[in-house]
Amino acid sequence: LANAEGDATSHIAGFLPRTARILEAGARPVYGFDGAPPELKARHTLGARAARKADADAESAAALDEGDARGAYKAAGRSTRVTRRHVADVKRLLELMGVPTLDAPGEAEASCAALVAADKAYAVVTEDMDALTFGAARMVKNLFDTEGARAQSKERRPAYEIELGRALAELGAARARA
Repeated sequence: LANAEGDATSHIAGFLPRTARILEAGARPVYGFDGAPPELKARHTLGARAARKADADAESAAALDEGDARGAYKAAGRSTRVTRRHVADVKRLLELMGVPTLDAPGEAEASCAALVAADKAYAVVTEDMDALTFGAARMVKNLFDTEGARAQSKERRPAYEIELGRALAELGAARARA
């Protein structure tokens, strides 16, 4: 999606209805934004992601050349780059909606896990399981995936909650049985 000047607006179109639905349901979200990545992630993971995005750019261009709009759309989705302007736009939107944001010094999941630990938030809502390694007592997955976007299917995947203590207890019990 883009405006008349050609600037991307899909980030706004994604955040606005989702946030409105959360607010209409009576929840009070706090959005966390990543700060500087840890050195190892910057060196290894982010480089691999950049390579995958470059491959997706090439696939998208090839699909467009072949007249395959669906293939181009799918590949373009894998090559999305979040810019500083996108983040600033979303933060401004959330500010106008009265929704607080958190600028994390590093990984947002770590800061959000700390909010849960301090009883300032109920759960961390993320697709990244590392929220649990940061000690999030509760995590909600698939809250923003009700249309099956990550699975690239029409099948709905329900949101669900993971309680860290219960998961660890069940893992311990399974380990004891083994």
